[in-house]
Amino acid sequence: MGKCLITKLNASVTDSSILRLGEIRVKITKDSNPSNQKITLSVTKDTVVELIGDSYFTDSNLTTNLGKSKVIKPSDGIVAIYVNNVPAEIALRNKYAISDLTFNRRTKSLDLNALKFCSNLRTLNSEYSGISGDIASLKDLSMTQIYLSGSYIYGDIVNLKDMTSLSRLNINDCNDVHGDLSSLSKLTNLTFLYFNNSGLTGNISSLAKLTKITSLNLDNRNNHFVGNIESLSSLSNLSSVVLGHSALTGDLAKLPTSCTFANFNDSESTFSWSARPSDAKILTILGSALISNVDTMLIDQASREASSQSIKIISVKGSRTSVSDDAVAALQAKGYTVSIISA
Repeated sequence: MGKCLITKLNASVTDSSILRLGEIRVKITKDSNPSNQKITLSVTKDTVVELIGDSYFTDSNLTTNLGKSKVIKPSDGIVAIYVNNVPAEIALRNKYAISDLTFNRRTKSLDLNALKFCSNLRTLNSEYSGISGDIASLKDLSMTQIYLSGSYIYGDIVNLKDMTSLSRLNINDCNDVHGDLSSLSKLTNLTFLYFNNSGLTGNISSLAKLTKITSLNLDNRNNHFVGNIESLSSLSNLSSVVLGHSALTGDLAKLPTSCTFANFNDSESTFSWSARPSDAKILTILGSALISNVDTMLIDQASREASSQSIKIISVKGSRTSVSDDAVAALQAKGYTVSIISA
């Protein structure tokens, strides 16, 4: 067995480049709009926040020098912290106490790996920022909201499969995030799921048990999602669905009654249409999905009440005949624009 020598010395470290135990730092570079130089956070315990570099804390008007150190308390709620517009690092001395953290724009950066063991972190909002790293760093956290669209993150979404407390997951425009939709099948508390333009693939039937979802956005120009649209009929809270660039089939009328907006932009989907439930409102349809029986769809839609959707358009591919002329006139009278693209 090897020997070791343990000593205890009275000393301090003055090198500010060395992180303390439990500390994370958000790096800041100069921003073209100084008023954007801020982060917001809330904490579960008193937490010291300090600036490393020549910067100082300021107010929302960017007029007052408030020093280089402050203490954020749980009673403060969500706090906006402004800094003057010079390169610096914001040091959060107790990462274990952070419950909400928000910073946006490319001028702010952080490696996701720094968030490991942030046991109280519930919300991370860092869209279109300089945040980077493997999403696997988040897998053991009990988070409820993740907003990381347009960032430099990467990894397989299988690492999120056990984050069952998630209610909102927004990871748009992240080409290096990949995996199969089935990895999200146990996230039954999700209400918002946005995964546009990523490396995801899979069958939408994997989402059939996510019954709390109100807004589903999977417009993925990189890969086609596949499956039967009827598999979403169980999503009784769904109000809007975006499935652009998809290749789906099934009876589009089987979308849940709650759904009043569907977008199939640049889609290769081919649907049929039976009849919506009697209490369903008119379904706004955007994009280029093919409907095999357009006349039936228009006549059925015309028999419904208008929804509260601000966008009132029905745009599909297919063949329409004079049989649906009265239906088109009725829809137009209800404020809808009808556009049938010849198949």
